[in-house]
Amino acid sequence: MLEVAQERSLSDHTVVELSQRLDGYIVMAQKQMMEGLRSRNNAASAFGKVTKSQRVRSKAALQQ
Repeated sequence: MLEVAQERSLSDHTVVELSQRLDGYIVMAQKQMMEGLRSRNNAASAFGKVTKSQRVRSKAALQQ
């Protein structure tokens, strides 16, 4: 995309199309990363491990 943008203007149809496609790939990668984190947290909970967010909630409940 950068090479095409250097040859053409940033508003060129091809550059915009490539940018949108790249945005889609970035969003897909972010979703996969988040799903991986969620599944890891769920697996940790299933095995009795306490996650950081669970510790924070427990500490807040104790302080009330």
